[in-house]
Amino acid sequence: AYGESVYKRLANLRANGATRMGAFIRHAAWLLDQRPESRRILMVVSDGKPEDRAEYRGKHGIRDTAMAVAEARRLGVHVYCVSIDPEEGADKYLNEIFGAGRFLKLDDMDSLPIRLPEVFRDLIT
Repeated sequence: AYGESVYKRLANLRANGATRMGAFIRHAAWLLDQRPESRRILMVVSDGKPEDRAEYRGKHGIRDTAMAVAEARRLGVHVYCVSIDPEEGADKYLNEIFGAGRFLKLDDMDSLPIRLPEVFRDLIT
């Protein structure tokens, strides 16, 4: 249940330098697949490219994450990403993973309130 302790844990989340998305997307998609709703949406919020400090780097991380997104979509889960990645070229890997019109790239978190309507527009089209 969402209580005060859960809210405090969520408020204390911090970026840690590793973004290993594939396994998390697969697990979330599996959970959503158990739901009876006809429209299931998985919103991925990321701080950068899918990689960690080990083997999950470069093309491997991108391809694994893209495969997880494809698997989720086969389950009928709509996957959309909001990425806060100011890196030049981030659009390329985001497009490879999520597809055109399935992500929003922000240069900084302050622009989210202004650009949030784009997320909803993309989700309903």
